[in-house]
Amino acid sequence: STPPVAGAMYAIDQDAAHSVSKCAGIYLCDFPPGISDQDLWGLLSQWGTIVSFERINQGGDEALAVEYEKWEAAKEARHALNYTSVRSRTVRCLLRSDLKAIRQSMLSGNRLMITNIDPKLESGGLFDVGCLFGHVLDCKIAGEKVASKRYGFLHYATLEEAVKVTGILNSMQVGDSVLSVQPFQWKDAQLFTGTHYSTHINRELSSGETAPFSSL
Repeated sequence: STPPVAGAMYAIDQDAAHSVSKCAGIYLCDFPPGISDQDLWGLLSQWGTIVSFERINQGGDEALAVEYEKWEAAKEARHALNYTSVRSRTVRCLLRSDLKAIRQSMLSGNRLMITNIDPKLESGGLFDVGCLFGHVLDCKIAGEKVASKRYGFLHYATLEEAVKVTGILNSMQVGDSVLSVQPFQWKDAQLFTGTHYSTHINRELSSGETAPFSSL
C-alpha cells in the first residue's frame, strides 16, 4: 500500500473541514500519463469501495475524479496520495467539494504566488508550512531546481487566512532562501500544470449527479 505523507499531520484545519463536509470524492492532479484504468482502480480501491471513476483531460492535463462509498475512504486516500510519488511524479489529491471554491477564489486574494523558494523544498514541504497558518485547499511548487527560479502557490480557504499568511511568510527565510509572497495573478496560471480544476466536475457537483465509470 502507499504510505501516508508526513504532511498529513499538519493539515488540522483541512481535516476538520472534511469531517463537516463529509465529501466522499477526490480529485487527482499531476499523475503520470500511461497508467491504465485497471492499475488506477487497483491503487485507489485499497481505501474503500469506489462508486464512480472518471478520467478528465483538459488543456493537455489529465486529472482523475473518484467518488467513494464512504467519506472516510476519501480522507484516507487524500492523506496517502497527496504529494506522494507515483512513477516518479508528485501527485496532488484534492477534495472534489473544494474545486468550485478554488476556481472562484483564484484571483480574489485566496491564492498566493510565492517566489524565491529554496531548491530543496518540495510541494509537500510548502504544504506543511502553509497548513501551520490555516486551511490550505491546494499548493504546488514548480520551476527549475536552482536558486531564485523556484516558485509555487498556496491557496487558502479564506481571504483572511491568505492575508495573515502573506504578512508572516513574506521575507521569511525558509531553508536557504528568503520568500517573496504576492497575490496570485492570471498570468501566473500558465506557469503551473494540473491546475485546471475541470469545469465539467464543477457542473457535475452543482447538479448533484454522479459520474459513471468511464474506460478511456
